Amino acid sequence: MANIFVAASQGDVDSIKNEFQSGSSNINDIDEGGATPLHWAALNQQFEVCDYLLENGIDINSTAGDLGATPLHWAAKRGLVQMVHYLVQRGGDPLMHDSQGFHCLHLAVHSSNAFLVAYLLHLDIPVDSPDENQHTPLMWAVYHGNEIVTNCLLKWGADVHATDSEEMTPLHWSLVGANLKCMRLILQECGLPETMAVANLSGQVKTPWSLSIELGVSKIFKEALNVNGFQVQVNTNEPAEKYRIIPLSHRFSRRTYFRICFLTCFPIMGIALLMMSVCPTILSIFITPAWLYLSSNILIYYIESSSEVNSFFVETPFLAGLFSSIFFWVLSYACVYILPVLYPKRFFLSISFLFLSILCIAYYVISVYQDPGYIPTIGGVTQRRECIENLLSKKTFDQNHYCIKCLQLKPERSFHCLSCGRCIYRYDHHCPWISNCVGMKNHKSFLIYTLLLVILIPVYCYLGFVYLTLIPIQEKYKSYKCLWVGGTICEWMLKDMFVINSMFIVCINWIWVLSLSFTQLWQVAHNITTAEYRLFQKYRSFSAPTSQGMALRNPNKHHHSLIGTLVALVGLDQYVVFARDLFRFLICRRNNRYSSIPQDLSISSVNPHGREGAYKNCMYFWRGLSNEQKTDIESNLNP
Repeated sequence: MANIFVAASQGDVDSIKNEFQSGSSNINDIDEGGATPLHWAALNQQFEVCDYLLENGIDINSTAGDLGATPLHWAAKRGLVQMVHYLVQRGGDPLMHDSQGFHCLHLAVHSSNAFLVAYLLHLDIPVDSPDENQHTPLMWAVYHGNEIVTNCLLKWGADVHATDSEEMTPLHWSLVGANLKCMRLILQECGLPETMAVANLSGQVKTPWSLSIELGVSKIFKEALNVNGFQVQVNTNEPAEKYRIIPLSHRFSRRTYFRICFLTCFPIMGIALLMMSVCPTILSIFITPAWLYLSSNILIYYIESSSEVNSFFVETPFLAGLFSSIFFWVLSYACVYILPVLYPKRFFLSISFLFLSILCIAYYVISVYQDPGYIPTIGGVTQRRECIENLLSKKTFDQNHYCIKCLQLKPERSFHCLSCGRCIYRYDHHCPWISNCVGMKNHKSFLIYTLLLVILIPVYCYLGFVYLTLIPIQEKYKSYKCLWVGGTICEWMLKDMFVINSMFIVCINWIWVLSLSFTQLWQVAHNITTAEYRLFQKYRSFSAPTSQGMALRNPNKHHHSLIGTLVALVGLDQYVVFARDLFRFLICRRNNRYSSIPQDLSISSVNPHGREGAYKNCMYFWRGLSNEQKTDIESNLNP
């Protein structure tokens, strides 16, 4: 009898037919665990075996073992979207409970496959259907700490005020799961009244705060509360509950907080440049970084933030403010002090500097404020169902064609930006230095802006050198001597320390801007984006794997070292990867001069977007989309 179950697992239809014809097995046979051949075929995604068994009258809702699980339950527990869809289409009951009180939606949440959760919700399965202990799918999602599934259930209307048999809410269970993002999502929906909900655990009254202290997660819970506009206060009137959660006495809106982060960078950087110019060099080396560190911490910890501490530099325009403030102070000083000296003697140089500066500012503003190519969001549940049905009919319901965070269609070459929370067509990367994504609509202006910086910075340095050779040493500094340097450098430092410091800062920025521009031009020549190149680095393909059993467990976690994080912020991570691949390519070409290059090093061999050469790729990028391509994109957005 065991042969039929092995054959069902391996997809051997002929062996199953022979077993039935010989009479050694029949359609109603079960193994020692009570499972039918259909259970094993469903678990291993053997669709042909399932077709044969169902055509011969096997019960699609037959239960197996002590758990009383159907083939549909087995497939849902494994997270097999296509098999679940197949069984539902053939008559499987998604609302049938096993002996634990779980139906398919509960098991899909346990599998952590958000695509399966979205599929089952589109079948009109109640999003808050409880198990035998009154646990809703949302409670299980936050218990497992899966923010993607939690977000999916909340967008489908899950009740954050539901209670189980012990009166625990999803907020209580998020504390058990100890996931900060899940806590934030629940608090965004439930607000202050639900945070005071009381659970009855074996006769002990537990508020969310007291439970967080008992579980040792009070620190991250407090951070989640602060981000959502709440704070913990000592309650002197109620001795039974020492602490209570109240709204923050003052809290800026997200838009106001972002403006504060951007605008305060100008005085912060102005004071930093003043310290570097006035204080002795040795002292300024220690004072200036301390001032920048203190200022950023004041913004993070003492001004009520709407962002997590860990993502402050990416989510807020703080880095964009630093970059803009450096440009502002350097340009202002040049206009007030340098250009009046050089204008009569170096007219063309002065005009060129002003012209490049104006162009650079213009393209910077365009890059910051221009829509990068946001994909229109789907508002209603009906539209989401139609979108999922359309993708299922094409067998493309996967992460390459559907955004599980936005719950909408994801056209080709589009990606989801975690910082902006939107899907963007031809997404390149999120640039914290402009506080905006780089996508189809602003990619050209961003690249022009970086190329202008590559030209402008050397022009400014040359302008500074000429300025320092023309002006005399101030009378009060003539008796001064430099500690470590002498000659011309010491003379320049005594003439104008601000110019020396500003030249040093912009030269450091010029290094990574140059590397960024070079990498961007190389990618344009190959008609690929940074996001696509990262996919190629990870999978040697321009699309992510779409295994049906793959569970999306917090795919956005990155465990970088401090150096790795700093390298990523200045944009050098992509350049390092590119330089490494280029070095490997050249070594391979040198050792195998007359042989073909391995496929894993050749982007052209797997690039579906290449247009037969660098020239056509560049023309495609700079000329933009044709009317036919725009029509094709609109048809993809509205299937």
